[in-house]
Amino acid sequence: MLEFRPRPPLWRLALVSASQILVAVWLTSLAIAAMEIVAMQRWIFYATPWGVGASGIDPQIIGIATVVACALAAIALWLWPTRQTLATRHFAHVVAQVLAIYGVGRLAPRAPLMYSAPTLVAAIVIAFVAERRVLSLLGNIFALTLRTRLELWCLRIAPVAGFLGAMSWLARDILGIYLACAFAAIPFAVAFVEPPKRFERVDDLHLQRIAKIAIVAFILIAGSAALFGVRDARAIVVTPRGWSIEPYGLRRPQSPLSYTGVPKRRLGSPQSISSDQRAFL
Repeated sequence: MLEFRPRPPLWRLALVSASQILVAVWLTSLAIAAMEIVAMQRWIFYATPWGVGASGIDPQIIGIATVVACALAAIALWLWPTRQTLATRHFAHVVAQVLAIYGVGRLAPRAPLMYSAPTLVAAIVIAFVAERRVLSLLGNIFALTLRTRLELWCLRIAPVAGFLGAMSWLARDILGIYLACAFAAIPFAVAFVEPPKRFERVDDLHLQRIAKIAIVAFILIAGSAALFGVRDARAIVVTPRGWSIEPYGLRRPQSPLSYTGVPKRRLGSPQSISSDQRAFL
């Protein structure tokens, strides 16, 4: 029966998947940066998919944020109201995967163990279930043999995970490299498990409206690289006298609990902040 169903060209599926993943990762980074600004009451803004900004936040607050990120991933997976189009339903599952891996993964190393351990386990389960649901959705248009599932992984996941890992490597963001590997490894493991078969109504099987999401993804990623940099990171610093873009050191964690943000200097010391930041504080 599937042989006679319309299906999208594989390049469109790959482009839509990569664009949606990049947009979701960028939005997750933006949410973490906004949380840090509110918690620290300090307007130093840095948000890219390959790094995160400075942090001296109370670990208890980070622990609560980790639980919230995991809960949002579960909501996106099971309760997100979507239309019946292929791209929209695919994006709901992508958001759940990204929140589980990148949202929880960025926060958990800085949270107390009582928060990080259960949320990491829950995040892995959510990412696993989300990928199974994606394959179940694609099962409406593809005959999902093992070979087909591995081919879909190569098209949908491997290129964007490789890109995120490469950008994290250029930015010397070790945690980002681990998260990119996890983002590739979990769907790869799911590919070896036959997904449930659910024949459902799915509209826009040809994925004809892909230009918007692709353009948005390109603008966000290219804009982040141009504004915040990759190897030489920059941050937006807002003070009562205005705003500026200043050089900024990314975190170089030596252990999960030392993932704190300001390079080699204690947060808040006079040497670790600029004159404009001291005036603001």
